[in-house]
Amino acid sequence: MSRLTYEIPTLPMGQSVGNIATTERTCRIYINCPEGREEAIVKGLYEKLKSEDMNCSDIGGLSVQMDHAWWRVRPSFTRNALVARISASSRDECINALYHLRCHLLSFGINMSVKPQNMLN
Repeated sequence: MSRLTYEIPTLPMGQSVGNIATTERTCRIYINCPEGREEAIVKGLYEKLKSEDMNCSDIGGLSVQMDHAWWRVRPSFTRNALVARISASSRDECINALYHLRCHLLSFGINMSVKPQNMLN
């Protein structure tokens, strides 16, 4: 099972990171991953989501745009982990995006155990 850490900064509406506008709820998660599989998992996720016609990009990792949220995952530069960032317009949309990411990671054998009530106050 993956252990994760997180931080939840609250950003003002309309502030942007690169060309992606952020919203009120943002979290960053480190997901432990078997050594050497990080890039293959991100590439596999991209190919899977693209085949499902999801709105996604593989520039700098994998970014997925949902109706009221987006999430991004990439290999960590400093540890055997994936780094995920989720941003949404509300707490509920952030949790939905979190579970969307979790379901897709499970298909690659990465179990991301999360208790969102502890993450998003």
